[in-house]
Amino acid sequence: MRDLLILKRWFASVRMTRVPVKSIPVWIKLPGLSLHLRTPRMLSAIASVVGKPLFAEKTGIDGQRIDKKVARAIHSEVLSECEKWKNALVGYLFGDDPELSAVHNFIAANFKKYGEVKLFSLEDRPGVFVFVFETYEHGQQILDEGPYFLDAKPFVFKRWEPRVLMEKEAVRSIPVWIKLPGLSVHLRTPLLLGVIASVIGKPLYVEKSGIQGQRLTVPRVCVELNADSEFPDYVKFESVIDLCLPSGGVKVEYEGLPPHCKDCKKFGHLDDLTCPIYPLVHLK
Repeated sequence: MRDLLILKRWFASVRMTRVPVKSIPVWIKLPGLSLHLRTPRMLSAIASVVGKPLFAEKTGIDGQRIDKKVARAIHSEVLSECEKWKNALVGYLFGDDPELSAVHNFIAANFKKYGEVKLFSLEDRPGVFVFVFETYEHGQQILDEGPYFLDAKPFVFKRWEPRVLMEKEAVRSIPVWIKLPGLSVHLRTPLLLGVIASVIGKPLYVEKSGIQGQRLTVPRVCVELNADSEFPDYVKFESVIDLCLPSGGVKVEYEGLPPHCKDCKKFGHLDDLTCPIYPLVHLK
């Protein structure tokens, strides 16, 4: 908390009491401000709408003075900052916010081939990260080659743009890993695993059961789920001939399934007061 300390010159007739004043200096915060608007002059232009800018605590540079006379956005400066961040992606995890060290490890495991990747965390948006790549094409490859996961939870990426929201957004579909424990060995081919997964969503790729020593791993399939779909605990088979299929169905377990809302049909929050349309549906 930053408290304001007001000082005044002492002289013989000064009143040694608190007195009302017509103006005071106040710190203002600009949460969610886009990256290309965080230069001292741009901060001054924004603050001038509220009052007289004194100085800015620029992100990463404390106490840098800004020009008090600047009261409008500088076109060239905006373009320069857009160029600075054009290779960036905004990313966030659906689930508990990861530690910064975990995201660094994620970069080392997944993006090593893309050269240096600069990572920034946003103080005012916990769990949202900015990844700056050496080239625009590297960022595009990340978007094309996904999905990506951290601790079995989907890591969502979007291209940074001047008007992009620097926050977690609810989405209508996400990639999720499903496990099929107890699946009979004769149903573990990629084709059959895809057939089973297609009942739940759109199969993306299969982690085929391998043999680790004398041990079969649990089959896993990455599936694109829609928030307005059902997420069954069992998938049942239907066949016109006896193929030795399990009569009770195949058990399904979901890894890192984020909260989903039945009202707005999106992942990212529950059907409660965090949903923007909840009052329209439940509080009529």
